[in-house]
Amino acid sequence: MKSRVPKIAMIAGAAALVVILLAGGGYWYLGTQKSSEERAAEHYEVALTLQNEGELERAISEYTKVLNIDESYIEAYSNRGVARMDLGEYDKAVEDFSNAILQNPVIPYFYYNRGLAFERAGALDFALLDYLDAVDIDPTYREAFYGLGNVYLQYGDYQRAVWNFDNALRLEPQNPDAHFGRGEGNFGLGRYEQAIDDYTKALRLESQLPEAYTGRGVAYIEKGEPARAIEDFNNALLWRPDSISSYYHRARAHQRLNNLEEAIADYSVVIERDPAFVGAYHGRGMSYVQAGLPEQALLDLDESVRLDETYAPTYAARALAYSFLGRDDDAIKDVDKAESLGHDRSLIEADIALIKEQRQ
Repeated sequence: MKSRVPKIAMIAGAAALVVILLAGGGYWYLGTQKSSEERAAEHYEVALTLQNEGELERAISEYTKVLNIDESYIEAYSNRGVARMDLGEYDKAVEDFSNAILQNPVIPYFYYNRGLAFERAGALDFALLDYLDAVDIDPTYREAFYGLGNVYLQYGDYQRAVWNFDNALRLEPQNPDAHFGRGEGNFGLGRYEQAIDDYTKALRLESQLPEAYTGRGVAYIEKGEPARAIEDFNNALLWRPDSISSYYHRARAHQRLNNLEEAIADYSVVIERDPAFVGAYHGRGMSYVQAGLPEQALLDLDESVRLDETYAPTYAARALAYSFLGRDDDAIKDVDKAESLGHDRSLIEADIALIKEQRQ
C-alpha cells in the first residue's frame, strides 16, 4: 500500500515592496537606483506568488534571479527546493535544501524537506537521517515523525513505524494519514484488530481514502471475515476504479467465500490490466481448480510458474489440477517441487487423496 505524502513546508515572504517602474524599464525607485536587497526582495515576492499559483517553472526562474543577486538568501533556496521537488527534480531539490542547511543548520523543516526529497527519490537511508535530525531539533515536529513512520514502513520495520505514527498522532490526533500509516504498521505486525481500528479512524476523518478501505479489507480477510472485506473493496473501487490491488484482494475474498465466478472475474480484470501479476494467475488457476475446471486451471498455473519459478503455492495448486486429470506422475513432481520450496507436503497429499477418491 502505497503511502500518501504530507504537506511540504514552504517559507512565506516578507511584506511586499512597492514597485514603480519608470518609462524605459529597469530597477529604479523614485528616481534612485534600487539596492541589491530591494531587487532580490522583489524577485522573491514574484517567485512566491508564482509558486502559490502553481507556476513552478517560472517561480524557479525568479528564485534563481534572487540567488544570482544574493547567494545567501536562505528562503529562496528553501522555496526553490520545494518547487523542484514538486516537479520531481529531487537531486536539485536536495542541493537547494543542503544550501539552506549550510546557512542555518538549526531549522528543522530544511531537514524535513530534504528528507522528503530523499524519500521520494528512493534514498531511504538519507531520508531517515534527515527526519531524525528534524525531530532532534524540534521534538514536536509531527510531519517528521510521520516521515519516519513511512520510511520504517518501507524498511519493513513495523514496530518502529507504529512508534513514530504514535508520536505523530500524539501531536495531531486528527491526522487521517497517520492513522492509516499506523494501520499499515499494525497490519505488518499481524495485529489485525488494531489495524482495522486504525483504518476505521482514518476513514471517519476522511471518507475518500481508498487505500484505507483496501487496507481494512485485507485485514478482514486475514481475520477470517471475507464478506466484510468485500464491502470495503467495493468502497475502495468507488473512489478509485482503476485500483488493481482492490480487484485482486476482492477476488481473494470471493474465493474464500467460494464465489468462484466472481473471483475469476476479478482475477481476470487484474490480469488484463497487469499481465505480469503472478498472484492473479495463481488465484484464478486455483479458482478453476475449486470449480472443477482443471484444463483452464493449468493454463493459468503454467503461466504463474513461467513468471515466478519460486512460488511454492502454484506448484501445489498445479499438482491438484494434474490429479483431477489423472496425471499422477506430473502431480508428484509438483508436490516434490512445492515441498522443496517450503510448502507442507502433507497438506497437498491430503487434498490429492480426496481428489483420487472422487475420481473412483
